[in-house]
Amino acid sequence: GVVLALTTSYVGLQAALGLAGGALDAFKQKQKIDSMLGALTGGDMSKVKEEWAYLEGQANRIGFALAEVAPEYTKFAIAAKSAGQTQQETRYIFEQFAQAARIAGQSTDEFKGTLNAVQQMMSKGKIQAEELRGQLGDRLAGAVTIAANALGKTSAEFDKMLEKGEVSADFLVQIAAELGKTYTAQASITADTAQLIVDAEARFQNSVFAF
Repeated sequence: GVVLALTTSYVGLQAALGLAGGALDAFKQKQKIDSMLGALTGGDMSKVKEEWAYLEGQANRIGFALAEVAPEYTKFAIAAKSAGQTQQETRYIFEQFAQAARIAGQSTDEFKGTLNAVQQMMSKGKIQAEELRGQLGDRLAGAVTIAANALGKTSAEFDKMLEKGEVSADFLVQIAAELGKTYTAQASITADTAQLIVDAEARFQNSVFAF
């Protein structure tokens, strides 16, 4: 009886230590993300909280790992702000690409790559074939055609615009809208079981920040 009691106590202690360690790691991660969001908001902590709440809500709605995507989102949002995009436009672009990535069955790493490609377009101020074909096209099928459709151009006309550097990053709002419309239309009426599992796992990971 004594051995069993000691064993039970030991297991309970280890479980408690594990939970405490997980909470500490989550706290450190949140501090790091808050610091990055501070760079986006100019150090305004009320806006940091607002951005955190927004990101957390989107992470749980769409199903991505908050701690992994938050740094990429922050870089993307800073680039968008520098390019003159409003907060509403920035969030709209993010949400459409995030939703398309989810429908396409992208992993968190693939989604981070998608965000990075969009961030590069924002930073350069123009959309180039390198990011559109080489990075987005590899992750989101039909990205080039969708972009051409968004601008009301044929593929040949759009290719010429790309070659001449005439596709401004300002068109990203239109492209995001077309992307969201196209991928939503392609989405299966019945959710894929494997994707539901991935979404649930991401939401479970995000739950550690509920403190």
